[in-house]
Amino acid sequence: MNALTLYLVLTLETFSLTLVLSLFRRQYAAEPALLWLNAGNLLAFVGLLLLLTRMFVPWPLLIFAANVVLFLAFVTYSQASFAFWGLNLSRVFVGLVASPLALIFFLFTFVWPVIWVRTAFFALGIAALYLVAAFPQVPDGTELTLRRLFLRFRWVYVISGLLFFSRGVLAFLQRPESLLSNGWASTSFLYFIIFTIFFNNLGFVYLVLTRRNLDLQTLNAANSQILKIVGHDLRGPLGSYEEYFDTLAHEACHDPEDFDAYIQLFRSSARQARSLVESLLEWRNLATGALEFTSQPLRLRETVEQVCDLMKLAADKKGVKLVGNLKAEAVLCSDPRAVQTIVRNLVSNALKFSKSGQKITFESFPEGDKVVLVIEDEAGGIPQHVLDQLEDNLHPISSPGTAGEKGSGFGLLLCRQWSALAGLAFRLENTGKGTRALLKGPKGVFA
Repeated sequence: MNALTLYLVLTLETFSLTLVLSLFRRQYAAEPALLWLNAGNLLAFVGLLLLLTRMFVPWPLLIFAANVVLFLAFVTYSQASFAFWGLNLSRVFVGLVASPLALIFFLFTFVWPVIWVRTAFFALGIAALYLVAAFPQVPDGTELTLRRLFLRFRWVYVISGLLFFSRGVLAFLQRPESLLSNGWASTSFLYFIIFTIFFNNLGFVYLVLTRRNLDLQTLNAANSQILKIVGHDLRGPLGSYEEYFDTLAHEACHDPEDFDAYIQLFRSSARQARSLVESLLEWRNLATGALEFTSQPLRLRETVEQVCDLMKLAADKKGVKLVGNLKAEAVLCSDPRAVQTIVRNLVSNALKFSKSGQKITFESFPEGDKVVLVIEDEAGGIPQHVLDQLEDNLHPISSPGTAGEKGSGFGLLLCRQWSALAGLAFRLENTGKGTRALLKGPKGVFA
């Protein structure tokens, strides 16, 4: 197979890939990575078509135009990886890395206008650098399978860049015309380009489909967990309703004091059921990624006071004091809903295991450019094996409280997940006397 035939195959391949992704654009409209990938295919097709035309029309500017278009095509391929992970390029990174390489690319193109292969090397070199920079920024919570696949996929670019570099060095040392001949080097190289572009597209589509499959598995696991907890934990409040109604119907309706007592029990049971449903809905939204977070400055004292107002009745009932030692200048920059949910669940958990006469304290202190909120109770402390089990985000742990309170086990699990998604550091410690929860995030400033 001669070079002309291989160029024709390569051009037709990129055209067919562009056509296939265009036909399925509605299915993949929500996938920015595939849109970038298709844009790269389109640019590659135009560049290769210019090169193919160059073999019949000896117009010098065609090779320059092809170099520029192919350069943009490979850089566009690299952008697909950032779109896949939802990351944004840093202006500093673009300035310090992309600009010098682009300058070198144009120097090589116009000073030594040899073959487009050298252009492709520089483009793939930039693509590899983009990928190397992107990988450490991949969220820690990302499924391990996808991280492993992405790491392997990245090496395709790195190896391609090394091969292009070798080809460029060879072209620099020898006359370019010899490398454009129908020899084994040119033929093997063009074969390599064909398979690289093909597997580049195939690999990205496979990554997208894998992520969708993992999302469905996560959703199914979340729904299964919710059904188990609803069947187990809602049975208690509903059973209590039935028992209270039977008692009211046969005994308590003639005694006002008993009637008032059962009304309070109704309220307590309804509050427990509502709390469970709210926690389940919050946890499901977190598990399925249905929540959006916005950061803004928050005064920790105001946030804690709002939570304490909600919990005051329950704290007074158990004889537990809520003691706030927060300074007015303690400002955290984070999502208000996330912080309030975390604090509410921490206080609720502390109240659940606290006894009469004990207290829950709130403090804050600066730590560099961060601020730390500390919530500490005197409830004996969470056992270490329970703290270890809390690392598993699909298996909440439930224990009865000091007054026999039941729970769903989602409180601390929600705290950990909300913290991770809001960009906050969350840690639990057993002090021996109780449990200390630390929530750390960036300092906020009011304009």
